[in-house]
Amino acid sequence: MHRTKPQTAAVGLTDSPAGLAAWIVEKMRSWSDGSFFTEDQVLTNVMIYWLTGTIGSSMRMYRANAAIPPAQLARRVEVPSGFALFPADIVRPPRAWLDRTANTVRVTEPARGGHFAAFEEPELYAAELREFFRPYRGAAR
Repeated sequence: MHRTKPQTAAVGLTDSPAGLAAWIVEKMRSWSDGSFFTEDQVLTNVMIYWLTGTIGSSMRMYRANAAIPPAQLARRVEVPSGFALFPADIVRPPRAWLDRTANTVRVTEPARGGHFAAFEEPELYAAELREFFRPYRGAAR
């Protein structure tokens, strides 16, 4: 739905706080590794989308990414790239694809986390970022 008809869902979700809450809770459950989110975390997340009216824009990127021309997808990213492949994420690209499409310098497979890794496992996510950037910290000075 995110990739094929984001506006259809967005209209209904923008009009119904109960519908929006149900949609977000379902995604938090199915796209995570079973992490426990507190009621405050869930309600805060729902309220951010509700008060800003941004559920539609958050979904449109999936459609936009699906529409990228194949020739553009074939371009290789030359800057050093790192990937943390969280076990419960909705997509787990093969290492061969990562190497073909990017200058892959780091690939890790953390023990926990899913699509919302920064929300589910903030300390683990931050540690991944720190470790990736550590070799580059002094290079920009």
